[in-house]
Amino acid sequence: MWPDLKEKFIQSRIGIMGNGQLGRMLALAAHNLGMVPSVFPANAKSSAAQVVADAGSQDLGAFARAADAIIFENEFIDCEPLEPFSQKCYPVLSAMRVLQDKSAQKAQLSQLQIPTAPYSIYDPSEPLAAWLRSLRESFAEGCVIKWGKQGYDGRGLHFLKGEPTVDSEAFVEKGLTHGPVYAESLIPFEKELALVACRSRSGEFSAYPLLITEQRDGICHVVYGPASEFGVDHGLHEQVCEWAKRLSTSLDLVGCFALECFLSKSGEVLVNEIAPRVHNSGHFSQDAAATSQFENHLRGVLGLPLGSTETAPAFLMVNLLGPADLSVNGAVPLPVPVSGAHLHWYAKDGIRRGRKLGHINAAAASAAEISRLREAIESSIQVWEEKLIHG
Repeated sequence: MWPDLKEKFIQSRIGIMGNGQLGRMLALAAHNLGMVPSVFPANAKSSAAQVVADAGSQDLGAFARAADAIIFENEFIDCEPLEPFSQKCYPVLSAMRVLQDKSAQKAQLSQLQIPTAPYSIYDPSEPLAAWLRSLRESFAEGCVIKWGKQGYDGRGLHFLKGEPTVDSEAFVEKGLTHGPVYAESLIPFEKELALVACRSRSGEFSAYPLLITEQRDGICHVVYGPASEFGVDHGLHEQVCEWAKRLSTSLDLVGCFALECFLSKSGEVLVNEIAPRVHNSGHFSQDAAATSQFENHLRGVLGLPLGSTETAPAFLMVNLLGPADLSVNGAVPLPVPVSGAHLHWYAKDGIRRGRKLGHINAAAASAAEISRLREAIESSIQVWEEKLIHG
């Protein structure tokens, strides 16, 4: 089905769908492997376009024809125009069609007997008001209504703990313009976990350690791990790895992908969402793993042997998010990296609240040392934010 790129990966032309920070880091990894990356859509000011010699074409057909392999930095794509180039696409378009719809993810998890929160998918043929009322009976402790498509970083979520309102109906109706809408039970979780795994075209599978994530306003803020070094049962890593392998095999999922999970107060792990691409929680791998998720993604796509996913004894990643009530266009001063930490800046054209501007990685010999580094990094970020806000 796929062209054989394994023996000619040097100078392989990698077409990256998306021009944000994930595209940027994939392009940098491609350069390190001697590949030639381009991005679509072309936008000279975008984060990714700044690190490629050719930003690509504004014409999707020309971009796709020029690529030896097409990869994705996000799932917000229309698969139909790529159908003539499906043999070049990683993951395969059939997998993308499932995983770009979170309600379809739920059905896939259920089919594979992978635990997830109880859910209800709205059938547009039934009255919306009746479905919303039924959620009170189905989810006595409350639920969260989600858009199947176009929801990310806290967007596309509506929490419902009582009677539905006009806002509830409006939220569902807006979501239906993008795709399916569903509701799932609120989970009183102890921690949020994530696992980044990788599967090669050859079927080789590997995974990074299970890790802990913390969110700020629905946006990933801090990642640290391995989770087993911070009080999480090591056996859960093996369990989630088995689920990831089962999922990737069933969908023929190639490259890196992530499972976002809840660890309930009773100790049960539930898969919340699946990201069919490199993931924010895996950024730590740039400085704390033998092989970064970005390099392994490319290795998997080209059928090369996967690199080691061995990590430092403890690691940390802190996202740099645009401060509240601040909007700045153009270049801004960068935070000063603290000793023992590494800054990754995305060079985006401007700042707004919650926008991901970069991240800081750290690795250490122990969880205690990571806690110390986290305190120093967060103090440095606070100073940087004060300078941005007050000058």
